[in-house]
Amino acid sequence: MSETMKMVNLREIWGMVRKTDTYRTEKKKGAADMAEEAKAQGAVDTAEEAKAAEAVNTACEANAAETEATAEAGKLVNEMRLCFLSRGENESLARIAVAGFIACLDPAMDVLDDIRTAVSEAVTNAIIHGYQGRKDGIVYLSAFLYEWGEHGRLLRVDVEDTGIGIENIEKAMEPLYSTSPDGERAGMGFTFMKAFTDRLEVESKPRLGTCVSMWKEVAVPEAFYEEE
Repeated sequence: MSETMKMVNLREIWGMVRKTDTYRTEKKKGAADMAEEAKAQGAVDTAEEAKAAEAVNTACEANAAETEATAEAGKLVNEMRLCFLSRGENESLARIAVAGFIACLDPAMDVLDDIRTAVSEAVTNAIIHGYQGRKDGIVYLSAFLYEWGEHGRLLRVDVEDTGIGIENIEKAMEPLYSTSPDGERAGMGFTFMKAFTDRLEVESKPRLGTCVSMWKEVAVPEAFYEEE
């Protein structure tokens, strides 16, 4: 546990998140602001694409509302947010961060491995497909723990990017389907995410980005529950 915490200095990570203005502002922008900014960057040049920007804003609001609804079903116990560049080496950072986030629950090894695998696939998707291998994109990772049942926790992990987005989510989630620029990816990312979590949801808009949300139930040892 101590070695993991040394590898992931959460205080420094949180400082990085706070310094990254886009993390909060992208969630709070109105549809008009998003459309105007996209036009200035040359990303939106038609009324139809402007509507897409508005749809993304609506999806973000719905996402936030769903988080609140989950919180009503079970009290929010803890949360973590961080962001990092779309570099391959940061995939391991994401796995370690989420594993450290739930380490206090002493999860079963198979559950921990499932979560690590799902997070790894989601982050890799953002880097390879969302940003097409660019190393200057920003990947946003959020994790939430809710009370779940009598002796459990519900983990939710969101992995977001502002890359090229997905035109056809249903098609993208088919096994062996891949848009990897080098053609070397197996196309099993979403298949693995779905297999190793209890629930998977994907929100995306072409040229505006993708948000992958994953849920996993984590049993809590009785000793831990009694300590609370």
